Amino acid sequence: MWGDCTGVILCGGKSSRMGFDKTFMTIGSHYLILETYQHLQQLFSTVVLLSDSTAKFNDKPEFKALTIWEDHYPGTGPLGAITTALEMAETPYVFIVACDMPNISIPAIQQLYDQRGTHQVILYEQGHRLETLFAIYHVSCRRVFSRSVNENRLRIRDCFQYLSLSTIPLSGENTELSFPNLNTPAEYNLWESR
Repeated sequence: MWGDCTGVILCGGKSSRMGFDKTFMTIGSHYLILETYQHLQQLFSTVVLLSDSTAKFNDKPEFKALTIWEDHYPGTGPLGAITTALEMAETPYVFIVACDMPNISIPAIQQLYDQRGTHQVILYEQGHRLETLFAIYHVSCRRVFSRSVNENRLRIRDCFQYLSLSTIPLSGENTELSFPNLNTPAEYNLWESR
């Protein structure tokens, strides 16, 4: 298990397109987020949920034994959540994943982890899309992210001009990797019926 990187599952979005809190999406008879949590426990010594509200878990006994952090910057989207993770982590790196990504790939996380070293951000790139919510961040990103949040500039990729990036292209041998996320009832229903 990796002791220098904390696994963080973001579960504080508004879920406006889905119509209900995606934190509590179920696949079959179990919560998707708990499946993700168990996957990450295979890799990381510390795994946490990061939420806009810890209170929303109070009536969910399935989450009682989990570590849940509360977002320091509610209403500022994923950038505020990642900043919170970097402030709270006791490891030099954090791995960030969104709660709405089913069947996350352990080899894909391993590939990111193997690239850490001199870079502050390690993530996948597909075409011109950077997978910012399936990525590893070094705690040294905290200063840049915090300033951006405080100035209400909330696009994660706008911060990257001030940071050192390592990008892994999704092409060739990596084309089997993909990062679907479930944003709408139609996407959710399609995935659940697979």
